[in-house]
Amino acid sequence: RLVLKKLRVKFICFTMALVFVMLCIIFGMVYGFTADNLENDSLQMMRTIGGPPGRKEIKRPEIPVPYLILEKNNAGVWVAQGSDYYDLEDQAFLTGLLDAVSREDARSGILEAYNMRYQRSEGPFLQYVFMDISAERATLQDLVGTCLLIGVISLVLFFGISVLLARWATRPVEAAWEQQKQFVADASHELKT
Repeated sequence: RLVLKKLRVKFICFTMALVFVMLCIIFGMVYGFTADNLENDSLQMMRTIGGPPGRKEIKRPEIPVPYLILEKNNAGVWVAQGSDYYDLEDQAFLTGLLDAVSREDARSGILEAYNMRYQRSEGPFLQYVFMDISAERATLQDLVGTCLLIGVISLVLFFGISVLLARWATRPVEAAWEQQKQFVADASHELKT
């Protein structure tokens, strides 16, 4: 009896480990693809609203995400444009952004302190496009919560299924065990008589 219980426990543990690994791989891929798509969409949107640096009278499309453009003009002065979300007159904020991107040595990246993604464009003038990534991060956080909920429900369901499968798989072994015990009991009885 104890051997059969151990066999069932091993079967259940193996099945649950396999299911757990598969769910982790699947949810990891979903998270990775979603994060890449959100980042690519964000960068594409930034290229669209930024336009070529130095071009005058650019019609900026309306986008639902807060953004900010800092561009150096002919006189070497930084000019700020952007959505109503940011105070374009706040020189300390704008100077802080420029200092933060000057410390980064990349064409694009994320400024954690400001919760923004930036992209640098160079043409006749230098231009930085900044975009808020709060919505992007909230989407990924919601995705993690959803994946955890689905994962827990899936593990509970698979646990129930694996218990049933373990019983079904060990039934022939149990029957053989019982037959062997009966045979030994019968043989023992015959030898006694």
